[in-house]
Amino acid sequence: MKTILLAITTQIILEFLSLTIIYGQTSWIQSDWSGQQYSITENVDPDVSGGELLLLNDPSNMVFAFAPTNLEGIWDMEIYADKLFLAACTAPVAIDGGEVLSYDYAANNFQWEYNVWEQGVIQLRKYNDKLYIPGVDSQGSWDWGNIYIYDGNEWVRKETVPHGLHVFDLIFFNDAMYVTTGTDLNNYSGIVYKSTDDGDSFTEVFSVSAVGSDSRRFYMMGIYNDTLYIQSDTKLPEGNVVFRFDGSNWTSIPFDSLAPSVGKLQEYQDVFYYLNGRFLHIYNGLEWNTVNLPFSGMTYSTSTGKRVARGLGFYKDTLYGGGGNGLLYSSPDGNIWEICSSLGNTFEEIESIQVYHGRLYVGVNDTTSSGKVYVSASAPEGSLISRKHNFGMLIGAGTIQWTALTPGETLVKFQLRTATSETGLESKDFTGPDGTVQSYYESSGEPLSVIHQNDTWMQYKACLSTTDNALSPVLQEVNISISSVNIPDANNDKDPQYSIYPNPASKIVYFNYKINVKGQTICDLYSISGRRIKQLIKEEQMPGKYELEIDISDLPNGIYYIRLQADHQAGGGKVILLK
Repeated sequence: MKTILLAITTQIILEFLSLTIIYGQTSWIQSDWSGQQYSITENVDPDVSGGELLLLNDPSNMVFAFAPTNLEGIWDMEIYADKLFLAACTAPVAIDGGEVLSYDYAANNFQWEYNVWEQGVIQLRKYNDKLYIPGVDSQGSWDWGNIYIYDGNEWVRKETVPHGLHVFDLIFFNDAMYVTTGTDLNNYSGIVYKSTDDGDSFTEVFSVSAVGSDSRRFYMMGIYNDTLYIQSDTKLPEGNVVFRFDGSNWTSIPFDSLAPSVGKLQEYQDVFYYLNGRFLHIYNGLEWNTVNLPFSGMTYSTSTGKRVARGLGFYKDTLYGGGGNGLLYSSPDGNIWEICSSLGNTFEEIESIQVYHGRLYVGVNDTTSSGKVYVSASAPEGSLISRKHNFGMLIGAGTIQWTALTPGETLVKFQLRTATSETGLESKDFTGPDGTVQSYYESSGEPLSVIHQNDTWMQYKACLSTTDNALSPVLQEVNISISSVNIPDANNDKDPQYSIYPNPASKIVYFNYKINVKGQTICDLYSISGRRIKQLIKEEQMPGKYELEIDISDLPNGIYYIRLQADHQAGGGKVILLK
């Protein structure tokens, strides 16, 4: 095996350097970049989703993500088993049919999960590793209402809510399940039921009665400061109130303005929000403040008179909401709102808002087409430079591995730089596996370039990019593992795996080595300054002994390094060229 080397200038050094052989392994693992656990960022967001790094997203530019259903609306979204689950139907409490779908971010595809036996589906709840759905309007007997439970393997429909014509919401409070209903009992009263056996049976705990022929309903629920809040139907005799339960007593809170709509109650950063038609009621634990919104999500069904307004969500310390005309609004505190983004068309009404892998998703109802999902647009590219890391030992062989979600045409790649001191890093370039600034580590598990050997300090540069602003790569972990194996001394006869002769040499030098495990073998020649002069071999080799003939006659006098990397081994040595 012969290789002819091209000459480059190198400094003449006649002093023969001795090296200490050190053996050891260590890893540098980083899986969270939030709280400024980095040196420099450009167009990436390390804080929006704990344990993930993604490209900056812009909610002022919502772009089409997907249309997963033929039904008219996406009425709720919930994250379960690392997927975004979607509740789809055409007109809640009016038209038969409702389906549950899921979207897998990494694969960038969605799939059908389940059909509910209802007139619609408007709520998904996650609790204790299960996904729950209240049956908003059963297509079956009025004797029993439904709840649906998914444990990650199978769906179960429990037809166990007594006289539950409508089961609007389901929530867990004090380790018990509560459901809100409209029933056909006692002249169509509204009843709150409780279950302590995961919905196998229910007990009535609270109710409101109808006046005359006017049926009663309890709608949506929320928990704040260890108290359960329940949305009323605003009908007499109670009128404009919200009911609350502290675990012992039921009371009510009067409001000046309430709309007869199915709304949303949600806590965010120690503040409680109640979206109710065109009103947003904000509770800080001391007092309620009512805001008249510039939007209203008030889907109306002539057959039932039900209105649904649930388009409220939170992203990066900002409130987002919307209703008709395909307009998304934003507010820093819920009091002052402005238009943030315009969606596809004016027939779209915002019904659901969710954050998934650090990105804002908005589900809409479109009476002229089908339900769609929009997502905050991603920057095309960005990067993060890590903090400086001291391995505490000399770098020998190593690998860089990472875990990332790369849907579609998205990419995560890396470069590294190393030095013998912390301050020395600043003057070094970031390079890839061939030791140049033009190359990148693009496949997890690649071996580190040998130019990093014998350094101790390291930084990595993570580069993220996408060709589709509806998609963004998501970096979740970086693992750089090194084994400290210094290159043996040139005339070292204590290691039978590697030998170099003659040494010093004037024209030809022979490098003998032994391969222990079948795999790729890389051998390079370096100058004393660490610059790679030539790659001698890069090929798969079987276990056995090899001799490499190297022509160094056209190089200037000096000290050179032969460095070999193979699976689970690294070695080589110094060559002194004296003509």
